[in-house]
Amino acid sequence: MSVPTSYTETELAEYMHSVLGTYITSALSLSVGGSSYAEPVIDTLIELGVSDISEIEAEDIPGLRATARVMALRTAITQAAGKYDFGTDSQDFKRSQMFKNMKDALAIAETDALAAGVALAGWEVESIPISDPHDPYVYLADEFRVLP
Repeated sequence: MSVPTSYTETELAEYMHSVLGTYITSALSLSVGGSSYAEPVIDTLIELGVSDISEIEAEDIPGLRATARVMALRTAITQAAGKYDFGTDSQDFKRSQMFKNMKDALAIAETDALAAGVALAGWEVESIPISDPHDPYVYLADEFRVLP
């Protein structure tokens, strides 16, 4: 299978559907044929700052996919928020585990999106250099190697 160089909105929706997996999509009644992914696809495009998916260049595909994973998981989490634990007879059903696991997957997806260079709304990464005058790993010339 070759790496895609472009996507249509339907193909992106299919990718989002595959990210969630069969169990999640069936448990949450998500389908590609319906409108389950219409808003997440739009949110993905908005997040990337484009108005049409045809504006995505081949080199931007990793960022598109990373953002689509985040949006698919956010959608699924919203849908799963109403799933509650219940018990009947001698059985317990812990549907809240699905919500917890998707939150963990979302954290990974957001980290992957940042690594792919996508600046998600509300996220900002800044690095500043720090120096420690007592750093034992800093090289000092011999004339400066004296004890006070």
